[in-house]
Amino acid sequence: MNKKSINDVYEKINEKIDLSKIEKDLVLSIIKESLLETKNDLENFSSKCEEYLKSKGIFKNKKMSKATLKFIDTFISAAENSHYKHEDGYEMLDMLSNKDYLIDNFSINVKDNLLNYIHADLLANKTFMDILKPLAQHNGKGVGKGEYLLGIILKDYKILDGDGDGNWGGKKNEVKSATTSTSSSLKPIKTRVDVIDKLNKKIFNDLEPFSEAHVDNFKDHENLKDLYSTYFKSLYKQWKDTPEMNKLVKDLVENIKNVNLCETILGNQVMKWYKEIEGFETIFIINNENYDFVIIEDFENIPNNILIFKPKMRRGGDSQAVPDGYVNIRFK
Repeated sequence: MNKKSINDVYEKINEKIDLSKIEKDLVLSIIKESLLETKNDLENFSSKCEEYLKSKGIFKNKKMSKATLKFIDTFISAAENSHYKHEDGYEMLDMLSNKDYLIDNFSINVKDNLLNYIHADLLANKTFMDILKPLAQHNGKGVGKGEYLLGIILKDYKILDGDGDGNWGGKKNEVKSATTSTSSSLKPIKTRVDVIDKLNKKIFNDLEPFSEAHVDNFKDHENLKDLYSTYFKSLYKQWKDTPEMNKLVKDLVENIKNVNLCETILGNQVMKWYKEIEGFETIFIINNENYDFVIIEDFENIPNNILIFKPKMRRGGDSQAVPDGYVNIRFK
């Protein structure tokens, strides 16, 4: 705050109201006092935000990841800007600090919307509603959109900085962000190995599985089961000797003419493998645009009426740092 900014405010007020009959020094004094009160209030509010985040285990120190440090700045900046306009930021922090206002349960394996679970008083708080979108959109290295938002709105949710997405109800959670047009990837094995393009050429004459040309050329092949067995066991070596692999090959061969079903069959299996690789018990899939979500705990009954699985059966120029044969997932 300086003399120039005070005079600027004076001129803006003077454009709306004739201040000529009021002593200018008096007006400037009032403006200065008001700006100082605002400055002090925002500094105090910022401190309260830091205290709140610290109570959630989110605070700046040398061990915190860059994504977490970025989230702290995002939260405080968005909250300050909104509180400056609406003056209800303190009420928001009080509610977020009170477990009675936080979400303690969700429907499982069905599509729902976060706004159906957030407390009505929080939904009526303008600062909270303003920061909801920036928090839902926040991401960083190793952190998907929506992960830190859950740490704010869920009761007893613990963010595992640098070690997975979070822990809720004693269960390790994985969080994925997806919409109806954008997707997240599920990795099928631990380590990336670039083999899929070679396998396509060697086994299927460069006609990757689930493509129209592949179906036309191989749907009636007398050795299809052997070809599929060789292909998928080479692609997903980590699982080649498992009963799940044998069932996968059988199901894909039997349904080769139904591409959508085959993609779903493989997608369901890759999600189960992904669960084993990462060690989580629950996966949250969140639409960070409209707050739709699905939580999957029962991996034997994945809600295929809600989700679309699109396996990536050709690497090409794809530079994603995930193993070959990964599967993209999005909302229908």
